[in-house]
Amino acid sequence: MNVALVDCLSYDLDSVSASVDLLFEKLGGIDKFVKKGQKVLLKANMVRQMSPDKAATTHPAILAAIAKKIISETGAEVVIGDSPGGLYTSQHMSSVYRICGINEACELSGAKTNNDFGYHEVIVDGKVIKKMECIDAFLDADVVINVCKFKTHSLTGFSGCVKNLFGLIPGLLKVEMHTRFSDLNPFCDALLDIEGFAKNKICLHVMDAVVGMHKNGPTAGDPIAINKLIAGENPHYVDIVAQHMFCDPHEMPVVMKEIERGLVSETFDEIDCGCPLEQIEKISGFIPVESVGSMSLYRYPKFVRKFIKNISSQKVKIKKDMCKGCGKCAVHCPNKAITIENKKAHIKQSQCIRCYCCQELCPFLAVGLTKPFGYRLFRRLSGRSRRNKNN
Repeated sequence: MNVALVDCLSYDLDSVSASVDLLFEKLGGIDKFVKKGQKVLLKANMVRQMSPDKAATTHPAILAAIAKKIISETGAEVVIGDSPGGLYTSQHMSSVYRICGINEACELSGAKTNNDFGYHEVIVDGKVIKKMECIDAFLDADVVINVCKFKTHSLTGFSGCVKNLFGLIPGLLKVEMHTRFSDLNPFCDALLDIEGFAKNKICLHVMDAVVGMHKNGPTAGDPIAINKLIAGENPHYVDIVAQHMFCDPHEMPVVMKEIERGLVSETFDEIDCGCPLEQIEKISGFIPVESVGSMSLYRYPKFVRKFIKNISSQKVKIKKDMCKGCGKCAVHCPNKAITIENKKAHIKQSQCIRCYCCQELCPFLAVGLTKPFGYRLFRRLSGRSRRNKNN
């Protein structure tokens, strides 16, 4: 078995701890992953200051249970950290830790929050990324456990193990990455390059799927009960098992890239989760989000891709009645398409690259997505729609 699934019916710490124990038992025991005296980073998903009940961030009970097990059974030092959107500073991160429940997780387990907000340039030597800035919390750890969240994502369709590693890039430097890789195809390549750089230090990937997010993720969707923890040493396998719960993973842009780059086979035969993938129970009532566009468009010239993307992808719409003019969307917009005028956000559609960072980071849920006629027409005519109808 290279991917373990276990039931976890609530975030009660005793219940989570029992499920975490079973998870590690299925995977070979905690000693397989962490050695005595090591410094362990639990790389959480703390996308921004959001309460755990919103289902956009890794729940503190999951982090507490894993940290407590590591500390009690190996004596290792455990640090919980991430680099979410916004400033990567002590002041900002103290607010993130408090609202996301990370301080509570540390109190319950004996872990510490990461208080080193430095970063250094590293050599990646990937397909599209040759070097990047990476947070010191990752670089200084002996081993890392990637503890991600099961949720939809407006750009990539799904945010799990691989997408969570985008958080290795410090704070506002993520904006630069979105600018460099504004099309979906190279952005997915960038995500896989980051995972390729990080994989030798990451000993395990654990997905919090007790309560996930569906509909308009990664921050504006709705919580949905899934009642599972999923884990494995290979992030691609874990993500694919999770995606089998609500869709055909072949339709996911990152998975398409993984197949193209030979990271997984097209049949997924190498993935062993204890049962055939087709028999994994579907999540009742789960509503996926439509990602920004088809990967197959990348073979066309840039001006053609831009035209098709503009008419066929969801467009950003500012909900003026909900906008408070805080400016976070403008600060994080890679292409400077958003400005604040008269205490309200305004977007210039001609400059929008459809990365949806504004939607992800708006604390007031004031950024929505519209579905223009071209978008609806493309979905109706697409093979994806036909496959879904036939399933």
